[in-house]
Amino acid sequence: MSGSSNEPVEVWERHGRPVQFAWRGRIYTVIFVRDRWLVPADPESGVMAGSECWRVEATPLRGVPPTLYELCHEHAASRWSLLVG
Repeated sequence: MSGSSNEPVEVWERHGRPVQFAWRGRIYTVIFVRDRWLVPADPESGVMAGSECWRVEATPLRGVPPTLYELCHEHAASRWSLLVG
């Protein structure tokens, strides 16, 4: 996702996996988790704590085809962000 930015989101988890998230006033339901990876800390770039990222398919409404999203959780700050590209 080139030219992308991170936006804050609220994420609900079940068994350590994202199941729903709130973004721009809408609730999205995660239909499928495609991938999960860890981003290590990188003091040179200012990332002081590692993050856990999830590539998910989610939809805001039943019957609407899901779209691909990337959610990242910075554990040290207890903060989630959505990669928008």
